[in-house]
Amino acid sequence: YIYHIAATVDFQEKLNISVKMNVLGTLRVVALARKCKNLDAVVHTSTCYVNWNRASTEIPVMEKVYQLPFDPEDMCKYILALHDVHVKDETKGLLDKYGFPNTYTFTKSMAEQILLKTKGKLPLSIVRPAIIGCSWREPCPGWCDALTAAGAVLLTGGLGILRELKAEKNYIADIVPVDYVCSTLIKTLFKTAYCHKKALAAEGTRVPRLLTEKNVAMNNASLTGVVATAPSEVSESTA
Repeated sequence: YIYHIAATVDFQEKLNISVKMNVLGTLRVVALARKCKNLDAVVHTSTCYVNWNRASTEIPVMEKVYQLPFDPEDMCKYILALHDVHVKDETKGLLDKYGFPNTYTFTKSMAEQILLKTKGKLPLSIVRPAIIGCSWREPCPGWCDALTAAGAVLLTGGLGILRELKAEKNYIADIVPVDYVCSTLIKTLFKTAYCHKKALAAEGTRVPRLLTEKNVAMNNASLTGVVATAPSEVSESTA
């Protein structure tokens, strides 16, 4: 079993670093999974905001992987080929052009696209939590071990340090308890493994087969052949 939860959740992270961690990191997990002879399930943790760019044009936004208006592999190569002095300006231009609020959602969206393209027959599921907050019940109500995401607001509010917070009263806070997310991940792993074994049984296979698809494109996440060319656009007719 493989859980892929690691990522940089810094919304203002440099785009090239975010690509290395959120996209290439995902590809390395795929490369690892392909070497596991008895793999039953892979669960990739994403974010519900990967489809943020659809919010202004499509309501409701469906729970699916929408095709991006560019080739994500070309985009990653383009970003990684940028000189450091150009990354900041290019980041703003790309986020504005494609409708993403930060480098985190942008790279997590690309990671999903490339993951589905390269997974082959890996037994894979994707979980998309919202903003993860303190626990509901386990290990105890209100438990929080980090000051990332909503953690800082919840902790300082609970301690009485934060007395006021400007907000829109008609908005719904997209905060989900951390123990609920953990339970969902565990259940997803079980369901993925169950469906995988059921499919193998239907094929007359008694044990998980050694997956023999082609090696992960991009040479096990190295993105070889990186060139500083503009990413390929995808026409609206094919999106």
